[in-house]
Amino acid sequence: TAIGRMTALTCLDVGGYANGCGSVGAAAIANGLQSLANLSTLRMANNRIGSEGATNLAHVLLNLVELAELNLDGNDLLVFNGDSRLGLEVLAPSLARMSNLT
Repeated sequence: TAIGRMTALTCLDVGGYANGCGSVGAAAIANGLQSLANLSTLRMANNRIGSEGATNLAHVLLNLVELAELNLDGNDLLVFNGDSRLGLEVLAPSLARMSNLT
């Protein structure tokens, strides 16, 4: 994706009430994030990513070793996905291993 080609990117802010990228958009963003080892800030508030989007993000968060700020507020992370896990449950193991997060 285009995001993945911006390897010097340190801050990605796609949060906002009008965005609403949903789980499909979160999957595309997560795919692009795989190449961004220098990313220190990720803001995706109010995008309705749900637990499916959280699952996509959980897989790449551990690659973001410089990530110090993460905002996923307002993303329906308390909604169950197909396997009856909350988005927060999916994210928790990855978040627990991220020592730079504030």
